Amino acid sequence: MYATILTVQEIIQNKERFYLCAKAFRDDASSLMLQLADKFDFDINDCGAWPTSVSKTNYNERGILNSEWTFYLHGSHCRFDSIITGQAVEVLFTEKPEFGYLDGFFFYNYIRTTVHFQDLAAIFTDYLNVYKAIEVLVEEGTLTKRINDMSIRNVLAL
Repeated sequence: MYATILTVQEIIQNKERFYLCAKAFRDDASSLMLQLADKFDFDINDCGAWPTSVSKTNYNERGILNSEWTFYLHGSHCRFDSIITGQAVEVLFTEKPEFGYLDGFFFYNYIRTTVHFQDLAAIFTDYLNVYKAIEVLVEEGTLTKRINDMSIRNVLAL
């Protein structure tokens, strides 16, 4: 069974809620990364690979951030999972100190696992619609596209 592909009109009808969700993601991602930096005493503005103090803490490929959150380092990403709610927050580490960049797949997982935004998961149905929504909302000005020094384009809710 394939998910229904949303129309541009359906995306525009839901843009305010989508934007609020993207802002919440940005806040959650930044908060979790600041907590990780504080716990392992590293500067999130420092470029480079994951600090050894963080990467050596994994237990069964997961580290413990605090009593609510675990983290999993993989490549340029860090996935935070709430032990209590099941919420997943996937953060792109390489663009520090900005952690609110949207990837359709990871952002859909955030929408789907965040209780407050599960109504959006029901509307967007899968990550392909989220990718499409990101593109549409950049074109019409709701989301902001930035190009970094390596010519990688990233989208934010600003």
